[in-house]
Amino acid sequence: EARIAKNNSDCIKVVKGIWRTSFKAAKQMVSDGIAQPEHFWVLAGYAGWAPGQLQGELDRGSWYLAAADGASLVDELLRTRKALQTVNNDPATSMLDDGIATWTSLMERIGHGDEAQRTKGNLDDEMLRLWVDTRLGLPSLDAKAFTRHAEERKRSELAQKLTL
Repeated sequence: EARIAKNNSDCIKVVKGIWRTSFKAAKQMVSDGIAQPEHFWVLAGYAGWAPGQLQGELDRGSWYLAAADGASLVDELLRTRKALQTVNNDPATSMLDDGIATWTSLMERIGHGDEAQRTKGNLDDEMLRLWVDTRLGLPSLDAKAFTRHAEERKRSELAQKLTL
């Protein structure tokens, strides 16, 4: 982490082990041998609030709060990547998805899986999928195959817990 911060003023630490940087800075770190291309994730999106707006949303219960750490976030992204790789059988697209499966998994991990299931396939999800398809030109994910894979993974994890 010290090498990242020391060598690039564009790098901003988000949480331990997670940094935000520009594409230009990422390319430079790879060129300088500080990082490898697979060390980077490209995430797109923006959220902004007017003064006091976020607090109002928190007060209304519009957000679920949970402690986060870099290891948990990276673990979830890696699990999603592996699942997509298994479903798509295409290493080039193994890291590409709309994030909905990751959100669902994280909601389940913080005890709000029922809410994730209740809102599954709602207009917001479909708008996000449409945006990803039209703006990023990514191949469509076979959602049924992904869901089957996720259910198989859950059954396997449960079986492992039961045998302990």
